[in-house]
Amino acid sequence: MKKDTENNVYRKISIKDITIIIISIIALISLVIVVSVSKKNDADRENELNSIGKDLEDKQIYRIDEALGELLINEVSGNGWIEFYNAGTNIMDLGDITIYINGVLRHTVKADTTLQVNGYYIVEFVSGIGLNHDDIISVYNSSNQCIINLIVPKMNDNESYGRVKDGDSAMVIMKPTKGGSNEGSERVVKEEMYFSVPGGFYNSAITLDFVAKEGTRIFYTLDGTTPDLTSEEYTGSILISNRSGSGYTYAATKGLSLGGEFQPSSINMGTVVKAIAVYPDGTLSEVMTETYFIGIGFGSDYVNIPVISLSVDSEEMFGYFNGMYVAGRKYEDSVAKGVGVDANFLQDWSRVAHIEYYETNKYKTYEADINISLIKDYSITSAQKSIMFTSDDELILTGSTLEKYLNSDKPYFMLRTYKRDNNYKIREAIVNNLLKNTGAGTKQINPCILFINGEYWGGYVIENVIDNDYIRKMYDIDDEIVWIRDGAIYGDDSDKKEFEEIIEFITKSDMSRDENYNKVAERLDIQSYLDYLCANMYLANADYGKESYTIWRTKTYGGEGYSDGRWRFILGEMDNTINNGANGNVATPTIDTFLQPGVQEDVILNALIKNDRFKKLLEETMDNMINNIFSEENIEAVINEQRELIERMARASYRRFNGEATDNFYSSEIEKIEEFFEKRGEYIKVYTDEIIKNGVINYGDKIKDEDANSDNKSEKGDRDNNRTEE
Repeated sequence: MKKDTENNVYRKISIKDITIIIISIIALISLVIVVSVSKKNDADRENELNSIGKDLEDKQIYRIDEALGELLINEVSGNGWIEFYNAGTNIMDLGDITIYINGVLRHTVKADTTLQVNGYYIVEFVSGIGLNHDDIISVYNSSNQCIINLIVPKMNDNESYGRVKDGDSAMVIMKPTKGGSNEGSERVVKEEMYFSVPGGFYNSAITLDFVAKEGTRIFYTLDGTTPDLTSEEYTGSILISNRSGSGYTYAATKGLSLGGEFQPSSINMGTVVKAIAVYPDGTLSEVMTETYFIGIGFGSDYVNIPVISLSVDSEEMFGYFNGMYVAGRKYEDSVAKGVGVDANFLQDWSRVAHIEYYETNKYKTYEADINISLIKDYSITSAQKSIMFTSDDELILTGSTLEKYLNSDKPYFMLRTYKRDNNYKIREAIVNNLLKNTGAGTKQINPCILFINGEYWGGYVIENVIDNDYIRKMYDIDDEIVWIRDGAIYGDDSDKKEFEEIIEFITKSDMSRDENYNKVAERLDIQSYLDYLCANMYLANADYGKESYTIWRTKTYGGEGYSDGRWRFILGEMDNTINNGANGNVATPTIDTFLQPGVQEDVILNALIKNDRFKKLLEETMDNMINNIFSEENIEAVINEQRELIERMARASYRRFNGEATDNFYSSEIEKIEEFFEKRGEYIKVYTDEIIKNGVINYGDKIKDEDANSDNKSEKGDRDNNRTEE
């Protein structure tokens, strides 16, 4: 009996255990399957992300010639046609590609148009190309990205500008070979010598020749210096390869700054080729220039950012006696005399330089001789200085994006450092993007990379000079403009007198009275002023009142919109904002910027704050800044967009002038900026409400005024006692 009982128990336990084991095995198998599937999904997702990342990278990096490896302009005819060539390995979809000549849309390729490998596609035009002047051809893909630019030299209607071989880098003027191979085509020798390969960015070494009529002697240099008859004489093809490394010259120049002189271990470099021709009749050509960047233009540091190549006489730029970019003799003379600090770069010197402008796709669309001078801003004593470009001649080359930075009144533009935000280069970009649709006018800026005499000179911002032409373009008006900047008025004596009368009226009249306030509103766009003020206060601009802001109006009155003759405001420098610690804790998210000297001395705010309508408008404007302009959604979008564009350029520029940065070099600064915007709204709201409540900028003064004007001495004493007890 006992045995049977034990057997029964044994049998019951065995069945239960077996069931558990089976369930466990099934669960284990299921878990293995789930893990395997999960790992496969993770791997698939990783591959997908990598693929997306590669696709995005490919979309961002616009290449030319061998680097593009696909669609090329193979030949352009003076008779009015363009021949495209498929240098890739797959059939190409050309549908919806658009073609612009000198910035004007001239042709759209029909949908479903394809181009076979090594095939040709001809686009016919009514009129010729390159017959009267250099024309710019720009080709945009179906996503409206400019993928090709080509400057076409002047030629005759029975000539073509094409590649020596289909898909090759070298291009010459030739007899047309429409729809057929260019190889073996007859070259056309022009009166003037020209380079066989256009300047630009190439993936691998190129072979350069100079094309000229027989009997021409050609002398050239490869370091940006001006050639003469003692320079190297051209006797055959020149190999241009990647020069990047430690063999630089100008970056090692003494006296680039008044601080520590850092020299990078290596830098990216291009080759600036300058040449002159002595023609058979003995006449001498002008100096011709092309810059070649081999194997460097398609790295991440250059993605979606235009490049400027500047070549200038080395002695006039970097020489001890005459070099305008260095401390030089002027500095040492001032040291010897003990009369304070002077330097070559503090003089108002100007030099003639040659500029070449390359679009974000790294095709050249502009070149010219131009005057350069240094801008005496915050960066003047550092190795990376801001540069002004000016000319007495017409500089605009229609079809180049540089055109939007060249003012037509007087052709000039600026290439500026980012001043006190130069390490990170993002604050000005954030500000001008966030405020572009407000009443506070913004600057048109874009990151840009500079090379000087072939040597990498870091990241800059290309910027308009604010003047008549810029204001007219910004506000889409044709009127003549009057403007004031840094206390100087750009207009006639009557304009100056008119502005002074407005300020006098504001300061001497009782602005609490609506009739006086209305008179001011007729001459001053109060909303523009408040957008300007509130933006500066919100962003904690420690330079308020000292930055180079602009006030402007149209000379005529009574027009519609911006042509009404009222004064409006355009933002100045915004680099010392948004938690920038470059100058101490003056731009924190908690600081009360209304207390800084620039605001305290603002006669417009001091007067208008006494008016109830103004106070209400101030409250509404700041609330709009807090809740809309600087909303979390807007901030996140702009920071992400600008960081994607700028960070790699900023890191490379920092390495060039300071050495390697820490891993969190950029991310930690972005965190500071994000922290600022997370906290700023609640603090600036409190400070604005205090101003509105008290009706004066310095509410300590309000208390003093109340005390001084009180007729009841005992009440004054009681208030004093109460404040003492408090």
